[in-house]
Amino acid sequence: MKKSLLILSLALLALPAYAAEPLSDPTKELTVDLSSVELPKRQVFISQDSDNNDAGPLAPPNNASVEVAIPNISTSRPSFTDAVTTVPQGSVQGENGATYTDNRGGSYSWTTPETLLRLGITDNTELRFTTPNYTYIGDNRPGSLSNNFGDISVGLSHHLVAPGKIDVALIPILNIPSGANKVSTNSVDPQFRLVVAKALTSKWLISSHLDTRWNTGRNASAEVVFNPTFINYYSFTKNSLGF
Repeated sequence: MKKSLLILSLALLALPAYAAEPLSDPTKELTVDLSSVELPKRQVFISQDSDNNDAGPLAPPNNASVEVAIPNISTSRPSFTDAVTTVPQGSVQGENGATYTDNRGGSYSWTTPETLLRLGITDNTELRFTTPNYTYIGDNRPGSLSNNFGDISVGLSHHLVAPGKIDVALIPILNIPSGANKVSTNSVDPQFRLVVAKALTSKWLISSHLDTRWNTGRNASAEVVFNPTFINYYSFTKNSLGF
């Protein structure tokens, strides 16, 4: 029995020894090809305060130069035809102007500053507010001048695109009496404007403005005033426009 165990032990010692290959060799360099992997895009939030160092890991350095693209501005001034588009959501746009009117019989008037504030509340809707205008009315007769502030108005403008790529703006307005007696209508007057615009070419655009106002005051010269306009726009260069 002892002799058999000795022979078995010698046979086992004579067998070749094999070592299992490790699953990973820490001394080897691991190379991964990521050329075909598309990384997701991320949005970078930029702090407007150049002195703020705690704006987060996505903020650029304080001395970084950031280029901001400013969109083109479409105004309702200085023409009598309102803009068919609205201002961007969350932005405020202020417009000013002056109007001189020479009426029949020698009377005339000046109106300024015609301030219109436009606040974008959605992508295609804006809130409009008109501050009181200073109106100078006079004629050739002495003592007939009237220098006073007029009424204020509030309204909305909603832009949509009709079939045929026709831009349309629906503008309801409410005129609120706040001015002097000789200038104010002394009544709450509703008003509605319809603006239609069509681009004929890349440089030529036509627009029409249909304005209807209902005068509810007892001393109003007319119950309904209808005021249509028509305007041509032509872009001569990238930075010049005629109308």
